[in-house]
Amino acid sequence: MKEQEKKLKRNLVYQTIYQILTTITPLITSPYISRVLGAKSLGVFSYTNANASYFAMFAILGLANYGCRIIAQHKDDIEKRNKIFSELFAMQILTGFIAFVLYGFYLLLFTKDNIAVAILQGMWILASWLDFSWFFFGIEEFQLTVKRNIIIKVITVILIITCVKRNDTGLIVYTMIMAGGQFISSIALIPFLRRFVKLKNTNWNAIKKHLKPNAVLFVPILASSVFHIMDKTMLGALSGYSELGYYYNSDKLINIPIGIITGFSTVMMPRLSNLNANHENVKRNKTLRFSYELNTFSSVALAFGIAAIANEFVPLFFGEGYDECVNLVYLFSPILIVKGLSIFLRMQYLIPMEREKGYIVAMSLGAVSNLCANFILIPKFGAEGAVVGTFIAEFVAAIVEYFYCRDCFEFKHSILVTLKYIAFGCAMFWAVRLIGKIELNIIVKLCLEVITGIVAFCIPSFLVLFFNRKRAREASRDQTP
Repeated sequence: MKEQEKKLKRNLVYQTIYQILTTITPLITSPYISRVLGAKSLGVFSYTNANASYFAMFAILGLANYGCRIIAQHKDDIEKRNKIFSELFAMQILTGFIAFVLYGFYLLLFTKDNIAVAILQGMWILASWLDFSWFFFGIEEFQLTVKRNIIIKVITVILIITCVKRNDTGLIVYTMIMAGGQFISSIALIPFLRRFVKLKNTNWNAIKKHLKPNAVLFVPILASSVFHIMDKTMLGALSGYSELGYYYNSDKLINIPIGIITGFSTVMMPRLSNLNANHENVKRNKTLRFSYELNTFSSVALAFGIAAIANEFVPLFFGEGYDECVNLVYLFSPILIVKGLSIFLRMQYLIPMEREKGYIVAMSLGAVSNLCANFILIPKFGAEGAVVGTFIAEFVAAIVEYFYCRDCFEFKHSILVTLKYIAFGCAMFWAVRLIGKIELNIIVKLCLEVITGIVAFCIPSFLVLFFNRKRAREASRDQTP
């Protein structure tokens, strides 16, 4: 048991290191790319990438969740694990091939503009086709994926800074680096599979039994894409590439902390799947309490922190011509808190507990809400309308997810934890904006704001945590006979 706890903490550390790197990477590349390519070229990249993403999703279906869960449930049974992996491997090769062929037809029949960029975006489909990270997550081997991603992230940053220039080929080169990096990231894991699994002979009947549960988990992923990817498609079609460029930059900035929040749940999901499979409910509930505290601390701190520094950070980060992004960041920030809750409920309750129906209904209703809001708001408000539509979708999804796990979700405890951190977040925002009123060099001011925000949020958080633990230890001693 102690070894498992050490492994869990180690995996959280690995994932945190990777998410910190993922945070730093856009901080280095986005200011450069925004200035070199401009809003319109970024809009073209975002539009073609969004379209390719639909085919990339089909290539892997719901394996990111289903594969991780079923491998986690049988990770200690080597023979069973080998058999299941072989069946899922064959299924992934089949669906990936179909997705790649369909994308070829899409390029031939429907793509008239930016053809070279759209062709290069096809590497995202190849990357999904050959992505077996779900297996390594299932056996809780995060070290391999983190090391691989760190190396490729560093190389990608270097290539972007040195190779993407302000010329006619700049967008082509940027697309090649981004899509190619993802492709290399996927194939780099394949040689390590032989350490943990051996392919077994399989047949269509064995493969077929995984299609339905995998497709069931693909439905919410597809629905989720409507309000994560369709926003960009609809903005490009209804409002233009410049508006999409503003949205793309703001969305990318907000997705930095979302990656950190998702990273926690990615680590916890296989552990909770295993605990559920073994009916270790007491340990599961203790793990969920710890995870919710960590999830809420992160999402609230990042949401209020990004909003607090937006006035100074956005113009410094993106350069001239991106003033509209300030308002978009303000609108995006509350989504972090709602999305953090939604990710937690989905990846740590619904999927480990095999409550796929709740996941499907939540994502489907969220998608419908987003589509309706987008059709109403985007033509009139552009990028701001798309952000509001995303907030509505995430809020609807979170409410529905809670409904499907309300019997085991500690509502009262969770509300108290959330309100506590929101109070600390408000105090942090107020303190940072006081610094923002001081006449200083913008870089110096931004550094002071970040330091002030960290101190204003972390000190009360850690004090409350310390006193809560002290009170819990005293209560435990009082109950000891």
